[in-house]
Amino acid sequence: MFDLGPVHTFVAVAKVKHFGKAAEMLNATQPGVSQHIAKLERQLGIKLISRTKRSVELTPAGEVFLDHAHRLLPMLQRMEDDSRRVAAGLLGKVSLGFSSSIIYSDVPQQITAFRDETPGVELLYQVHGGDELKSLLDWGQVDAIVTTLPMTSKEYWS
Repeated sequence: MFDLGPVHTFVAVAKVKHFGKAAEMLNATQPGVSQHIAKLERQLGIKLISRTKRSVELTPAGEVFLDHAHRLLPMLQRMEDDSRRVAAGLLGKVSLGFSSSIIYSDVPQQITAFRDETPGVELLYQVHGGDELKSLLDWGQVDAIVTTLPMTSKEYWS
């Protein structure tokens, strides 16, 4: 997999046009920054930065790479954040099967509270007769069922 550390380093160098200042920004050493840039250029097989004792400039390939990096890095951060939110149950979709009898219970208020607390979770609803709900769950058409009807099997409580 592509190592993103050197990409972050490249963006910092491109921003300040100085290896030492980039190292300060990144809480790194100047040799570490140089190694990251060299590693990135080796991986790509192209020169991204023209460096003299007095200046640091991006090559045309470096300009294109920087443009893509500015779009890629935020997308990767969103990917990481969203994945963590899904794993924590704070983002995604949940499909629920209801029997119409739940209208007369406290379930609607609990659903409203859940929506308020977890706006990143989309709740999808299906209302069916109690005898249909078990089949919907068995066939994976809903993630969970909510009913006031008694269940004859305890297999759904585990």
